[in-house]
Amino acid sequence: MRVRTTHPEFIKSLQNYYSNLLPILSEHQYNRNAQGSIIAFQIENEYGSYGQDKTYLQSIRSMYTEYGLDELFFTSDGGSDLSKGSLDDVWATINFQRHIKNNIEKLISFRSNHHLMITEYWTGWFDYWGGKHQTGQDGSYTSKEFEKDLEEILLNSKYEISINFYMFFGGTNFGFTTGGHHFPSKQYSPLVTSYDYDAPLNESGDPTEKYFVIQNILKKFYQLNPQLIIYNHKRLTDDKFEILRPIISKKISYGKIKIFGYKTFEQILHDDILTNKYQINNSPLNMELIKSNNQSNGLSQGFIIYKNTEIENFLKEKQDYYINIPSIADNAFVLVNGELIYKSLHTENSFRFNLPSNTKNLTIIVENMGRINYGSTLDYSRKGILNKVLLNNTIELNKWTVYSLEFRKGMSSITDWNKLLINDKDAEKINDLNYGPQLFYAPFYIDDEKLIADTYLSLDSQWTKGVAFINGFNLGRYWSIGPQRTLYIPKELLFKGFNHIQLFELYTYGKYIQLVDTPVIDA
Repeated sequence: MRVRTTHPEFIKSLQNYYSNLLPILSEHQYNRNAQGSIIAFQIENEYGSYGQDKTYLQSIRSMYTEYGLDELFFTSDGGSDLSKGSLDDVWATINFQRHIKNNIEKLISFRSNHHLMITEYWTGWFDYWGGKHQTGQDGSYTSKEFEKDLEEILLNSKYEISINFYMFFGGTNFGFTTGGHHFPSKQYSPLVTSYDYDAPLNESGDPTEKYFVIQNILKKFYQLNPQLIIYNHKRLTDDKFEILRPIISKKISYGKIKIFGYKTFEQILHDDILTNKYQINNSPLNMELIKSNNQSNGLSQGFIIYKNTEIENFLKEKQDYYINIPSIADNAFVLVNGELIYKSLHTENSFRFNLPSNTKNLTIIVENMGRINYGSTLDYSRKGILNKVLLNNTIELNKWTVYSLEFRKGMSSITDWNKLLINDKDAEKINDLNYGPQLFYAPFYIDDEKLIADTYLSLDSQWTKGVAFINGFNLGRYWSIGPQRTLYIPKELLFKGFNHIQLFELYTYGKYIQLVDTPVIDA
């Protein structure tokens, strides 16, 4: 099956979803009672970057109509994809950043008789793990450049152009919701947890320089076009258009927090709250194919662990042995007899490693770093071991015990922690995890409710890569390669009194973590 096509199973699933969603949305249309908030519906999103099946687009439009949507319909694509992602009788709009004249002319050339609309004007850009922090599609996009471009669109253009900002508020990819791309190169590139985006409102919702640029230009625009001002009340003769300065939220530093306890990898595997267990007899299987008898869907996020305890039956002769895995996604760790012998990164789609002759059990841990969320490679987003596991390239290992580690529930109910003992003289030491990932636990207290405010989890060089939780809530991934080095914690996730942080760390650990008042997303 291919997504975003007329494949019967995909259309069936889409129809099922829309049959529940669209009737709800239809009640909030402006045309329904002149009070609803929805004034238009987009058909697909940048579909031209993926395909050009007009029958598929038409099928979506038909579902919209079937379930009572009667507002304006439109499509939205990049300038080079307009013809592929649009329908003849549906309003076509454009997405871009910079090069205003060139992009607007592309839209005019494609649909000269339609109102000009920039559905996504990209205010900043996103970041990849291991890359540089970016504020624009070409790396940098300053507030001065943004101001000049916005003036060209709203104040100086000979055309009437409508504009919508992407993003206006960036936010955070909490949990495992970050995606990945196969561009600008064909190599898989996972996105960082923060989606600050250098947007007008930053990750914590505070205004940036670009916010005030928009304010000032809109003020000039409405001074030129007072008849276009829309108030939330009946227009009065003495109405004034006022610019208000938003309030910046309070941030607080709670300082150093000591790690109290931990769970070993084996303890994690045998914790029924954290993991589910499956027996597989016909090759390892990728995440999406792992399901129990009462499940309709397979695994979708987090980690998948494959354990083989019968491999020693194949190691009878005195010879060199190796394991070959032809296809895997994304990060992987290999344990033999419970000890780490090999690790790979998301850039390695296949690998081979030597196998010790005394191997009694083989464990392969695979991390899902995020699914493809844009472009023509959406269908290439399966995770885990995607093919076979071969011993000396001849013997296929088929029988596995598989554990899922999705962290969907129960983080706050974990008890019986092993106490972490690190002497003060070793407090700065980086400790390796040679027997698999571990789960660490750091409790702390907030005595005064007035001291509850937004904060940021900061992990120094003692911590390498993993997932962080605050009071059971999944904050997302951290990784010392940057550019993001802190994780945003909104005040709503904190309590007066007892709080706790947990880290599922893959490589190394230390004695302390910190909660600070300043984000670091450009290290």
